[in-house]
Amino acid sequence: MPRTIPLGPVAPHLARIRDMARATGVDLAEAQREGRLQQPEWSEAVTRCRGCQIVPDCDRFRAEPVDAPRRAPRGCRNVHMMERLAWD
Repeated sequence: MPRTIPLGPVAPHLARIRDMARATGVDLAEAQREGRLQQPEWSEAVTRCRGCQIVPDCDRFRAEPVDAPRRAPRGCRNVHMMERLAWD
């Protein structure tokens, strides 16, 4: 039987995913306005983040100053979405 991973609270993970987007050079609001990020994909991204197992790595990444866009940390469950939005 697959192991169930509990989801974290919504608010801190919303902050994490928004910070991750900024750090990777993604403007989430612009992506939504332009139709590059649809509501179902956004909802799935937040849920993926809530089930993340690398929260300490993410928080360290978020604490670093952002001088230029950089790649999300290894193991980020939304790295592919962030990369697609950064390069679209």
